[in-house]
Amino acid sequence: MHPQFPTSPYAPLIPEQRWFPADETLRSTAYEKLLPPLVAKVRQEVYAWRGKGYPGTSPTSVALLQWWFETDHLLENADGSFSPFQYYYAQREAVETVIWLHDVRRARDKFDLLRFDASGAVSAGMFFEDWPRYVLKMATGAGKTKVISLLIAWSFFHKLYEPDSELSRNFLVIAPKLDYVKADGDLSNYTPDSIVRNTAGTVWIIETKGREELDLPQKMARLKQWCADATAAEENGQRYDFIYVDQKSFEKHAPKSLAALVNSFTDYQ
Repeated sequence: MHPQFPTSPYAPLIPEQRWFPADETLRSTAYEKLLPPLVAKVRQEVYAWRGKGYPGTSPTSVALLQWWFETDHLLENADGSFSPFQYYYAQREAVETVIWLHDVRRARDKFDLLRFDASGAVSAGMFFEDWPRYVLKMATGAGKTKVISLLIAWSFFHKLYEPDSELSRNFLVIAPKLDYVKADGDLSNYTPDSIVRNTAGTVWIIETKGREELDLPQKMARLKQWCADATAAEENGQRYDFIYVDQKSFEKHAPKSLAALVNSFTDYQ
């Protein structure tokens, strides 16, 4: 990690000081190649754009960015006192990045986004969709739900106030959280670990565990039922299935592919 990497989650991260998965001695030669392909260039340009005061951005977007990130906010505490509030830098950067891609760079398809590829290993043939897709990868605890809420608000007001806006005032939030009945009879919910689509088109829900929990059978029974219900609801033959992967068996079988994973792990099926 760079010696000047900030310790506060609110402090701006200078592109040249960002973490990357290698020793600092490799930063000058390997930084862009060791990050997800589009990240390095987009980070640098968004950082520079922010420093100039968001030029080239729609008035609605500028107003929201300044209100969220450049205006002092107070939150009321339980005792009636007030404490200052601000968003994490990761939240700010995520929101800014989507707005910059849309308003400033006008990235509307995969070809527009591939201009930011710093790896040289990505091609248009790897992506099947022909509609705009902005993907934000954020760490656990970074506040992804709040980022989504801010982007929904941005899209709504952009559509409301900007002439010829291509955004929407209607939203579909997909969050694969499953309700289930716990072993003690109480209601609870959980979010599956991974969702993978194989080349045959089957969507696999993969649940991983380092150790078994008391409620694991109830969770897996609910997941199995969800997969059956989702498959039955599809009119185009789309199939949903699940795999339970425990750490001990994973180390024993050491599967090298999704197919091997499917064949090796059949518990709770």
